[in-house]
Amino acid sequence: MTRADDRLSWSDTTASTIGRLWGRYTKPLPSHVPGIKFLPFAPRKSLAGFLAATFTGMLICLGFWRNGSSGRWHLLDGHWSGLAVTSAVVGVGGAVVEALGRFLVVRQSRLS
Repeated sequence: MTRADDRLSWSDTTASTIGRLWGRYTKPLPSHVPGIKFLPFAPRKSLAGFLAATFTGMLICLGFWRNGSSGRWHLLDGHWSGLAVTSAVVGVGGAVVEALGRFLVVRQSRLS
């Protein structure tokens, strides 16, 4: 769980910073995840922020599997191609979760 928290917190910070600096020069994200209409992206999310979050998530995944696992990734059997694919999936996953915004937040009124 700690790695997921690290990935999301760093991805969110990077997406916000890069999105504010260069987001106006890139296209906005679509209104929802392509092919999945019930997962809407939050408004005002830019491609620049999404790519920054993806890249950050990839770096965190690479850092964990390289350093946190003592350089050995048993699941991937030590192949760099498997590590690259895994980091890409983790990076895009983190960026999608960051871009979903308030969709995943449980509203207080439902808890009362």
